[in-house]
Order: sequence, then structure tokens, then C-alpha cells
Amino acid sequence: MHLPAVALRGAGFVGTAKGYSLGTIKIVIGQSDAFVFEPRSKKGADEDFWKVTLRLTGFAEIEVDGKTVRQEANALDVRRLGQPLRGYVSANHSLSLYLPRLQFVGLARTLDQLANSSHGGPGFHPLLAHYLSAMVSVLPSASPQEVDLMAETTQSMIRACVTTSGSMGLMEEAPLMAARLEIARQYVSSNLNSPDLSSKALGAKLNVSRRQLYKIFEAEGGVEKYVLSSRLKASYDAILKSGHRRTIAAIAEEFGFADSATFSRQFRARFGCCPSDVRMQAKSVETDSDFATWLFATSS
Repeated sequence: MHLPAVALRGAGFVGTAKGYSLGTIKIVIGQSDAFVFEPRSKKGADEDFWKVTLRLTGFAEIEVDGKTVRQEANALDVRRLGQPLRGYVSANHSLSLYLPRLQFVGLARTLDQLANSSHGGPGFHPLLAHYLSAMVSVLPSASPQEVDLMAETTQSMIRACVTTSGSMGLMEEAPLMAARLEIARQYVSSNLNSPDLSSKALGAKLNVSRRQLYKIFEAEGGVEKYVLSSRLKASYDAILKSGHRRTIAAIAEEFGFADSATFSRQFRARFGCCPSDVRMQAKSVETDSDFATWLFATSS
């Protein structure tokens, strides 16, 4: 793919962005000059998110699997944060929706399929794009009560509007499993610091067999991998938020890592950096809110 010389790497560009927090879902609305982008070399906790982009104006050309995909205005595109992508974005006005993986367990396989495809967005019903376009004018003046309602509505809209051509069987299965998946997610999230959190305990909570439990978490690589990933993400967040008020060893122990060496090794394998690197990041980034910290880390 030939990248235009309009914004060579390191040249910089002008842009503005404003973030909104709809519970676990984050929304960023912004405008920018044209720019090019290339793969990031450093992994981070932001890889636990999918990024759904709606370009209200402008267009983008992205290289996926050696193919150049052009995204026109008013079309949706979904990618995983951290994907090694390169491309060009024209002067644009856009809305970006950040979906946490842990919040959409039942749709993980489908969203990953869309993110890995050369299409990226046709798996969404057009109604979702119309809904998000309307949010652009509503969000700035929304009351706290309206924001809470939009958070619930947005999550429901996403679940209702995700489809994949040729995979209707998968989409028919997702609603049937949604209740158990949500219970499982909430149980794991509420028991990350419990030594009794295990596949056996989770199976008993859901009243399912080991085979059924594996099927529920198949898209996540199994129960143990899901629990480990959740604990590492919780540790990452705790280190980032605690500054120097708590030791890394104490945080690791809180989330079930008795051995510091094992924790550091698994942490590095997951995020590509040491726990101490995250602590230094927390020290250097001064923001007014947790959301601002997250937004800074995601866009850096």
C-alpha cells in the first residue's frame, strides 16, 4: 500500500477529540486533519477492546492482509485495538466506540471475525450507524440519567445489530447462551480476588457440565485462560490507579498471584511490558479522571 505524503510519519497533524463514558463502553467524537498510521510496537491493556469507527465525513484506506480496504463516510468498521494495521485517513469527523471484550463475551468470536476480515464493517446492521449518528448531537447535552439509559440502550443495540454473512447459526446460538455468559462474566468479575475462583466453582454456579462450560468460554480459549486474562487486566488497572500507594507484590497477591516472578512473567507475556513500567506510566500521566487516563493510554 502506498501511503500519501500528506502526513509523513512524525510530521504530526491537528485534531480535537472529546470522550464520553457510557458505563464500560467509551465513546470518542473527534475531528482531525489527514494523517497516516502504522502498527504500534508496544502492546497494552487497551488490546482488551474492539474499536468500532463511524466516519461521519471523510474516508479511510486501511491495509488488511495485504489488501487495501477503503472505508467511506457513514460506514462502520470494527478492529481490535493493537491490530498491526497501517493506512491513511482523510480530513474527517468521526465517532469511535470502544467495546470492552469482557462486556461482550457472547459476541467475542463474531467481533473477532469481523475485525480480522478485509471488510471490517458489513457485519453490522445499518440501523446501528443511524443510531450512533444521532448520538453525536445528543451526548453533549445529555443528563446523567439519560447517559445511563444510553449506556444500556447502546449495549443492546450492538448485540442486536451484529450479524455475519454465512454465519447465521453462530448468531442464533449467541442469544441462547447470552444469559449464562453474562452470569459467568459477572461471577468471574466479582471473584477475581477469591482463591476459590475455578472452573469447578464456575460450573457449579451456572449448573452446567464441564463440556458445556468449555463451550461457553471456547471463544476465549477456555475458562482458565479467561480467568487469568481477567486477573491480569484487573492487576494492570490497579497498578495504574494506585500510583505508589501500594506495592506491586500486594496487588499481585490480591488477584491470586502468590509468586511475584510468575506474575511478572505472565504480565509481560500479556501486555508486553513489566508491572514496574505501568507504575512509571501512572506516575508520569497526570489527568483529571480515570477515563482521561484510559483515553491517554489508548491513544498514545
